[in-house]
Amino acid sequence: METAPNASLEVLHELDLDRYLACLYLPEGLRQDASAIYAFGAETARIAELVSEPLPGEIRLQWWREVISRSREHGNNQIADELLSVIDKHDLPRQTFLACLDTRIFDLYNDPMPNQATLEAYCGETTSSLMNLIALCAGASPGRELADACGHAGVAIAVTQLLKVTAAFKVRHRVYVPQDVLTASGLTAESWLSDEPDERHLNAIAIMLGLAREHYSSAIAAINKLDKSLRPIFILLAIVPATLDMIDKAGKDLFQNVPEPGQLRRQWSMWRAGMFGFKAIS
Repeated sequence: METAPNASLEVLHELDLDRYLACLYLPEGLRQDASAIYAFGAETARIAELVSEPLPGEIRLQWWREVISRSREHGNNQIADELLSVIDKHDLPRQTFLACLDTRIFDLYNDPMPNQATLEAYCGETTSSLMNLIALCAGASPGRELADACGHAGVAIAVTQLLKVTAAFKVRHRVYVPQDVLTASGLTAESWLSDEPDERHLNAIAIMLGLAREHYSSAIAAINKLDKSLRPIFILLAIVPATLDMIDKAGKDLFQNVPEPGQLRRQWSMWRAGMFGFKAIS
């Protein structure tokens, strides 16, 4: 699976290896389109990690808004250049990118996630929407089945990723576990961050694992209704089951370390899904 050189793939190789690997399973033309969209996602997702105050982060997000809206030049930014080319080539809806940028504002502040519905919407705008755009680049017809597949897959992937980096979020005082989940577990956002992990924390994690597994199963059912040619777009979903299992087994260690399958296992999971379909989980 040789790749044509492009800035977006290079950025993904550095910032998001799993999405880089996922792009390699796509046909070359679609690979370049997908890498540009995913590189946009990676660049905007890391803004919160690059700034110490919200205002500089908002300024960076605003720069992307103006570039995508064509109200300013992007200078020598190759990622922006490649993204704009993909948008123009496929006439992609710019509002989808702008909605993703609006949602990323949440990352700049230490406000707790208010409820599960808000978390699912957050995942939808930042992850599901990008998968949907890639599907459109592949020639998929917009519709309920595609929306369901991208929607559930994006939530499953995003919730898994958020859980995986619980330790890092604790250090940064960021809470992505919804308030209603914390309340049901006898916690608040403050006690989630400050108290030593105990059964309350493990209960909240268990609820979140259940949410990710539910969306994963719904995603598989929806993907199976789509044309088989679209399945490689969802290949990133293949690493969800093993990652969730490791998070589950980590227990309280989740608040100290990042549980993640090794790279070879993640690659094997993607290859297996590409050859035989996605693994079912209970």
